[in-house]
Amino acid sequence: MLSLVDELLQYREPDCPLPFDRSQIQGYSEAELLEISQNYNLSIHGDFRRLLLEMGRCSGGLLWDFNVDLYEPSSTPNWYRQVQNIWADESVEGHYMNSRGSQNPIKRQMFVLARVAETYRYLLFTDDNSVWWYDENESFVEVTYDKFMDYLIFSVQENNKIRPDIPMNDEIIKKYTRSCLL
Repeated sequence: MLSLVDELLQYREPDCPLPFDRSQIQGYSEAELLEISQNYNLSIHGDFRRLLLEMGRCSGGLLWDFNVDLYEPSSTPNWYRQVQNIWADESVEGHYMNSRGSQNPIKRQMFVLARVAETYRYLLFTDDNSVWWYDENESFVEVTYDKFMDYLIFSVQENNKIRPDIPMNDEIIKKYTRSCLL
């Protein structure tokens, strides 16, 4: 069986302009996965588990913060701890739980997978590892990828596009490819 890294590398174009350094890839340990699961009310299994074990700490540039919030520098452990409870609050008008198709973020063990823009999100429901799209402007939530692996493949393919808005240097690479769950 291929490692997750090798599996995803099949979808990266050889001439991808974004840097990738396999030696920088780091995962979390089994003990750390247990801590993450408890700290953030997440079910860690399947491809989500593979991601965290193989490259949860650092993707080496295979995945970036603009596709996976896990590597977003502004996503702090405190933010991850609070997000399910904040999003479950039905008393906030125009909020997630009042959106058509919303799922209970605590029961479904939601993880905000990616912030595409101020009002668009990909959500991973870790109870079944399905990926959903949340459009705050239109106030709806719908399933987009039945399997987390499909989202990861999409993310690697998206990384193949030139990002002229990101000046590449070692500091930028470290900042946007490292996780801050622990």
